[in-house]
Amino acid sequence: MKKLTRLKLINWHRFSDVTIDFGDSTLISGENGAGKSTLLDAIQFVVTCSTNHFNKAAHENGKRKLTGYIRCKTGRENHPYERTGEISAHVALEFYEESKEKYFVIGAVIDSATEGQETVVRYLMDNVMLEDEMFKIGNRPRTITEFRSFNNKNIKLFAKTNAEGKKMIKQRFGRIEDKFFQLIPKALAFKPIDDIKDFVYSYVLDEKEVNIDNLRENVRSYQELEKTLEGVKNRIEKLSEIECHHKAVVDCIQSDRMYEYFMAQSDLDLTKEQIGVLQDEIRRESYRLEQLNAKCSSMKKELENKEEVRTLLLAELNANSDSRRWKSRKNI
Repeated sequence: MKKLTRLKLINWHRFSDVTIDFGDSTLISGENGAGKSTLLDAIQFVVTCSTNHFNKAAHENGKRKLTGYIRCKTGRENHPYERTGEISAHVALEFYEESKEKYFVIGAVIDSATEGQETVVRYLMDNVMLEDEMFKIGNRPRTITEFRSFNNKNIKLFAKTNAEGKKMIKQRFGRIEDKFFQLIPKALAFKPIDDIKDFVYSYVLDEKEVNIDNLRENVRSYQELEKTLEGVKNRIEKLSEIECHHKAVVDCIQSDRMYEYFMAQSDLDLTKEQIGVLQDEIRRESYRLEQLNAKCSSMKKELENKEEVRTLLLAELNANSDSRRWKSRKNI
């Protein structure tokens, strides 16, 4: 929530230099001509960025002008204004933003060289509070150029036209529509609103004439849209059923794939186990084969040794004479 905390006025009608504090709830009271509507006009001048609704709080046909405010119009023919010559005026509003716990200032600076020749610029300063030195050099109000130069580091936005000013207000206050700039002057209007219908159309709704043909067409369009919506709902239900079936099928396929995967993994594990058993058997048989080959080699050597012994024995036997005789007798 953004709360108005202070108002600074310099050369605004009969307020030469004043700062007004506001509480959570502030009552402005006084006799006619005390300056109640002058204060309200200063506020709406800043927040609505317009000079078209001055004095509506005092008189529904109020016709005050910006020149009259900054030069302090007296109404006397021989002395129409209290202030003459080149004039600079300031209207500044200080707000406190509760959500951010920070202050900001929006305001306007007016330079006037002659009657009816006013230059107005509007500004936004964030994270600052009202200080006299912002607006004055000694006892003299700062001109637009002097104000901008002195406060340049704090000025976030500077608007030279009412359109730019309204854009700045909408941007800073947030979530307000163009209707806001129409409602503020209406809220300050002198004439009371006795008819609830006038209040609703003035502050809540835009007043529009009822066109029966358009209304009938809208009803027909609404009925057609209802039928279309019903059809869309039916299609959505069918699509939901299809989606459920599709999900079930996908789940089944996924389950089958998982089953096939686990079966294949089981077969692979069994095959690996059989391979391990066969590899162990191969290692055992290879060891036995090595043992048999070693035994065979040993037996071959033994056989060769025995053959050598036999050959030697036969040679000795042939060489022995008795053996030769025995052979001769045997032959006879």
